[in-house]
Amino acid sequence: MIAYTIKKQKITLLFFAMIVIIGFFSFFQLPKQEMPDIIVNVATVTTIYPGASPEKVEQNVTNILEEKINEIEDLKSIDSTSSLGRSLIVIEANADVDPKQKWDELRKKVKDAEKDLPEEAILPVINDDLNRSFIQSFNITAPTINDLYSLRDKVEDWKQQLRAIPNVAEVQIQGLPEKEVRIEIDLERLSAYHLSWTQVLHAIKQENEKIPLGNLDINERTYQLKLPELYPVEDLENVIITRTAEGFPVYLRDIGKVELTTEKADYFAYHNGEPAISININGEVGSDVPSIQREIDPLIDRLSKDLPEWAEVHPLFSQNERVKELFGELGREMVIAIAAVLFVCTLGLNLSSSLVVALAIPISLALGLMFLPSLGITLNQMSLVGLIIVLGILVDDAVVVNDNIERRLRILGETPEQAAVNGAKEVSISIITATLQRSLRLPHYYF
Repeated sequence: MIAYTIKKQKITLLFFAMIVIIGFFSFFQLPKQEMPDIIVNVATVTTIYPGASPEKVEQNVTNILEEKINEIEDLKSIDSTSSLGRSLIVIEANADVDPKQKWDELRKKVKDAEKDLPEEAILPVINDDLNRSFIQSFNITAPTINDLYSLRDKVEDWKQQLRAIPNVAEVQIQGLPEKEVRIEIDLERLSAYHLSWTQVLHAIKQENEKIPLGNLDINERTYQLKLPELYPVEDLENVIITRTAEGFPVYLRDIGKVELTTEKADYFAYHNGEPAISININGEVGSDVPSIQREIDPLIDRLSKDLPEWAEVHPLFSQNERVKELFGELGREMVIAIAAVLFVCTLGLNLSSSLVVALAIPISLALGLMFLPSLGITLNQMSLVGLIIVLGILVDDAVVVNDNIERRLRILGETPEQAAVNGAKEVSISIITATLQRSLRLPHYYF
């Protein structure tokens, strides 16, 4: 093989040229990210059961869901926590299974269990994306909280348009509480009509079977039932709870009040002391950050023009900036590496041999980039570190081969063709063995 490649020099040079060209195009087509996507075989199932004790949550929610989830095969562990009004189940799949397939099966099992959950429980939420990093984060600020909340419709429009960008997986909005319909029931009026809270719940539920019952707050004088903004306030006020002995209807408005409000905020976001809404954009697994950013930037510029004068957009984080830093100087650094190899090698080898060693850098790099797309690997810090390690090994090997060829030329007096064939063959076994020995050190990092 060595003799053939040396004998057919034009074919060999053409082959190397093709490798460099294909590797060059592969570099620009490969998805670029700051860090690789890490597959986490963990998902969570969260269910809210308003006002229920931990024992009731475990009995009526957690146990029912766990029974269905246990039907899924190849699960490593299922851990659950039942607290006041909340059930949390953490599921971990085996490392050798496809997590996407398992989580699709998980959704089906949870869906089957929903019919057995209490009516008061909010439908379970499944989160199987615990590892995705943001592509971009930015804040929208306003002078006051009320001004900020008045941007709700615009922010929701932003979310829909950003979500429509190809390879955008999710757009998270933080610092903007959802709207909700709040029903406050007066206990004195409830007693006056000889009604129970359960009757009120069933009446509202019967009005529309799809309406979620939301959260229940209890104080000394009122019950508060909070529902998402899915139902008109006027329609709820006119829900008939019961009828008096004379046959007159008792409406919901007769025993309490219904109002459209904002749910209690779990936390507030601020930017330089001003109230803020945080918007975080997540990309799909294996997505190309620069191409997504090219779609995001003009859209944000256009949407920003529709904001009131007192509202401002403040960029917080852009993964694309870090990707630019990572790859922007790659070409310059490769030129520096080739120049350094040439300088060092000329101290012990002649200039032509040094050039051959230096050429090993772009050719080897291009050869490595050719196979990355088929392996589903993106260009990121980790894959670049791997390429750098391999390049160091290949440069060392090239130095050894060229030094042996030059020795046979000078000392043994062989012809250039004989020295090239014999010099490469003589050290080939040693080089292959040393490379395999280095490679065998790496697999344990996967476990």
